[in-house]
Order: sequence, then C-alpha cells, then structure tokens
Amino acid sequence: MNDATNTHNLTLDHVVRFTSPAEASASLLLREGDPAALGFYLDHRRIHSGSHATTRSGQARPPGNWT
Repeated sequence: MNDATNTHNLTLDHVVRFTSPAEASASLLLREGDPAALGFYLDHRRIHSGSHATTRSGQARPPGNWT
C-alpha cells in the first residue's frame, strides 16, 4: 500500500524518447505548463482541432505517419 505521507514525487527532467532536441525541450516545457512549448507544436503541425466526435473517430487525422 502507498504511504499517503510520502512527499517525494518523481519529476521528468531528462527526455530520452525524442530524437529531436527541440521536441525534447518542448515536451519538458509543456509538462511544466509553459505556453512557449506550443510554438514548437504549432510550427510542426502537431496541434489539430475538431469536434470531440470527429477527433475520437479518427476523421481529423494529421498528415504523415501520425496515428
């Protein structure tokens, strides 16, 4: 059982899953809640809009190999 008084939280401070250093930095900024991270995602067409039904159904898929 987890100790409810444990205040030692793990934090992400090094990213290893991205080959692009810029994407790794953006990921950390996004995790910190820094709106500057959105610039990377907007510049690389990673942000897409649509209704909940459209995005859940897969009809609003981004171009390329994104699934």
